[in-house]
Amino acid sequence: MDRDQIFRSHEREASGTTAMFIIEGLTDNGWSFEAHHDNRDNAFWHARAKSDATGRTFRMVSKDQQIVCLLTSKGSECWGMESELVA
Repeated sequence: MDRDQIFRSHEREASGTTAMFIIEGLTDNGWSFEAHHDNRDNAFWHARAKSDATGRTFRMVSKDQQIVCLLTSKGSECWGMESELVA
């Protein structure tokens, strides 16, 4: 399932709200959906709290894939992506 399908699937589950950011956790099998949020700050702090509590790595990705954050137990980093570089 690609990222657009994940967003559409979880938007339907969100009772009509439009999820603008998803949180994914890194597993042995790759990235796994964890949650969605309509607000960047809520998504970031939710991912930060999950990483701090579990020691796992999480990422937050905006629906348009213009913002990507990687959160680990050692810290976090966010990037703004250029449209031409996003596949």
